[in-house]
Amino acid sequence: MRAKCAWSAAMSSGARFAARRSGRSKTDDVAAVPAAEGVAEGVCSAGTVHDPAPAPGSCGKPPARGYSLTGGGIPSASSFNRVARQSPRPPDAFHHPAFYYAERRIITRRPTAGSPSLLACRHALLQRRRVPTDTGSLARRIRRDGAPLHPHRRTSTAHGIRSRRVVTNSPPHRNRNTMKKHLARASAVSLVALVAVGLAGCATGSGGSGDAGDTVYFGVSSATTGQYAQYGDQFKKAFDLAVKEVNADGGIDGKKVALKYEDSQSDPKQSVTVAQKFVADQDVILAFGDYASSASIPASPIYTAGKLVQYGYNNSNPDFTAKGSQYQWSTAITTTASYTWTADYIKKQGVKSVGVTYLNTADWGIPAYQAFEAEAKKIGLKITDAEGVLDSSDDYRPSLSKIVATKPDAIAHIGYGPDAAKIVNQLRSTGYDGTFYGGQDEESFDATPEAEGSVIGTEFVETNPDAGVQKFVKAFKKAYPSEEHVTLFEAGAYDALHVAVAAAKAGGTTREGILKGFQELKNVPSVVYGEISFDQKTRRVADPKLTPVVLKDGSWSAIEK
Repeated sequence: MRAKCAWSAAMSSGARFAARRSGRSKTDDVAAVPAAEGVAEGVCSAGTVHDPAPAPGSCGKPPARGYSLTGGGIPSASSFNRVARQSPRPPDAFHHPAFYYAERRIITRRPTAGSPSLLACRHALLQRRRVPTDTGSLARRIRRDGAPLHPHRRTSTAHGIRSRRVVTNSPPHRNRNTMKKHLARASAVSLVALVAVGLAGCATGSGGSGDAGDTVYFGVSSATTGQYAQYGDQFKKAFDLAVKEVNADGGIDGKKVALKYEDSQSDPKQSVTVAQKFVADQDVILAFGDYASSASIPASPIYTAGKLVQYGYNNSNPDFTAKGSQYQWSTAITTTASYTWTADYIKKQGVKSVGVTYLNTADWGIPAYQAFEAEAKKIGLKITDAEGVLDSSDDYRPSLSKIVATKPDAIAHIGYGPDAAKIVNQLRSTGYDGTFYGGQDEESFDATPEAEGSVIGTEFVETNPDAGVQKFVKAFKKAYPSEEHVTLFEAGAYDALHVAVAAAKAGGTTREGILKGFQELKNVPSVVYGEISFDQKTRRVADPKLTPVVLKDGSWSAIEK
């Protein structure tokens, strides 16, 4: 569970108290807390979820109008103290001393590298700080920075507070010495926080040079440990080979290219942490990754706030770019396009009915099946039965028996190579002898006699006679003699590095420059697609093509058209 932003949490708690005292709804008094500029709705610049979702604006700024904590009357000090200790104070509640304890909690919150700017961070920090005894000093600082002098002015003279004056909220301590200690401690913490926020604000600027010395840096967020480490190793080998080739060819305008690897384990939480590191590192002008769309998408708001291009070269979930910003790009064919093609291809083979197994995962398998189902309905391909399965399962026979009982002309699997191999091997034991379609990554598709004749749609096959493909395959196997096969994973990463280099050459070795390069790229040589040009609306490869391959005599080969 992700924590609420300090502002929205404060607003919620303060509003509940006011509502109880006055009998009014909290929405009558509370204005929405704005989010950071350039950040997706509901998510602040540090990747924190606002509840409720904020309106566009700047994270940390106080609402345009204040609200009264006193409601229908002024509660006792003990009531205020009880509420104050339980929750952070609302950002505009400068006027009551009971929030002294809570504001110390806000002061000690660590600033993050996702803050939109130094000025905005200073505004946010000033609003969080306790109003000092010297209110004139604070007023001068706030006026200088352009923030509102005081978001809530009282007209009541209760408790000796005069109207239209900034109110001092000295803490309700009986012991003056204890109070002085607390004030000194809070001031020290505030100073440290202000310095840290300033550094974070500087780190989030959009002008990353990427040229520390004579080197241009790209970041790589990938799984080098954990359950996806195999794929991370495949990507790294391809990236390193491509970097070696680029540098041998003169680099980018004479500058060497280098990669900064960070292990995310392709975990959503860790990918966000990695994104924060890359955004803060001004040498990094582009970030590759992550392996899984489910890890890349949560990190996207961080990259957007830092104005750092996030190149999801392996992210097939359409939402990665469709719900992203101009900073999200991908050369992976979407699941929608891939399985729309699969349904069309099966229909063209004269198949009238098909049974389907699909990975029962919300971020990939289910959307992929929905795309297949929609296209099948459109073209008149009957689905006799569809069974959701898990890639971690070892026994698919119950689901396969149900499908075989419907007597389809063919069976298709929407998933990956390892699970497809297990499914087809068990499928033959049910007596089914028809064609089996599906399963990505031919290398991990176990080439057993039972899998013979299986068909896969892929963007890349190492037996492709194209000169560019064969040059890459030979170079890869020479660099890594232990690798028997080269798959789409290696080819996709290899292409991605060369595309990023082409963008930097076209636009420049800065964050702004490489974004401009992506917006102008056309006809970049590719071992996966032949050439890559981006559709500027989708920020994906324009008109991608798949190649059908068949497992024959234990090896995969392209099916002649």
